[in-house]
Amino acid sequence: MSLTVRIRSVSHTGLKRKNNEDMILIGDQFIRNGEYESEIAVSKSSPFVFAVADGMGGHKSGDLASQYVAEGMRESVKRIGTGKTNNEVKEYFENEISLLHTKLMEKSESDPGLRSMGSTLVSVVFYENRIFLINAGDSRCYRFRNGILRQFSNDHSLSAITGIERKSSKALINSVGGGKSVFIDFIDVTPSFTDGDTIVLCSDGLHDMVEDDAIEKTLTESEVCEPLLQAALDAGGADNISIILLKLSVGVKELA
Repeated sequence: MSLTVRIRSVSHTGLKRKNNEDMILIGDQFIRNGEYESEIAVSKSSPFVFAVADGMGGHKSGDLASQYVAEGMRESVKRIGTGKTNNEVKEYFENEISLLHTKLMEKSESDPGLRSMGSTLVSVVFYENRIFLINAGDSRCYRFRNGILRQFSNDHSLSAITGIERKSSKALINSVGGGKSVFIDFIDVTPSFTDGDTIVLCSDGLHDMVEDDAIEKTLTESEVCEPLLQAALDAGGADNISIILLKLSVGVKELA
């Protein structure tokens, strides 16, 4: 199986915040306040990671939290090794993210300026012909196929649990750092993707500003980041906005 991924990404401060507390990770590349485009061939022998981290806790701590989480994911993927089963990969990332959570909590407790530091994480990891989705918080993963957008990640927020949309219900119930413990949703999404699909990773600066049906319509017109970013800005740009679009080109009909 051969897999090529066309990558488009952007990270923007938005219109209301003074600084950008989001961080995008693409392999070894970190993107904040900028764009990145590339095309890569994913091989079975070389794991590859994409992630969006949305920091919280204020100017200094939010910046650092998303940076630490992105750096942690990069290093975890480098160390993962080969030949792991799905359960072994799941256990590996659960442990790695738990250790990362502890690191952030220790930094938060040791420096008053870093109190409440934490970050969301949404990531897809390509590992030995499989695609794994990892999620903590409310940054999202979607699939865009044939004009239809489908959310694959779960929001770890009060509103997602209660079904009540209020400003206060946007509060997260899970994040890396910022709480006593962390959990991750870990899903083998390989059977859900095929040739021509687009994976969308984004922070809430997009999906809180732009409804899913509008994201779907925008992607139908053009699978690039700029119209999505502009839609979020036109809606008020209340938060930092980070988007990754991954167009899959597969050498066989299905990944699995």
